[in-house]
Amino acid sequence: MNDNFDWDMSEAYKRYVNSKPSTVQNERIRPDGQDIFEWLLEDKELIHQTDKDIRAAGFV
Repeated sequence: MNDNFDWDMSEAYKRYVNSKPSTVQNERIRPDGQDIFEWLLEDKELIHQTDKDIRAAGFV
């Protein structure tokens, strides 16, 4: 039998059980009358700007 498959995961499981869940909530609501494609393109522009900001800060 291979000893690599005999891991003790009890500590990792305890940390997982006691951790707070991490979720991302999108609270951005499309304004009445705004075209769905325009609204989606705003997300695309925000993503590109965030990417530029991250690279400018030195993170790749």
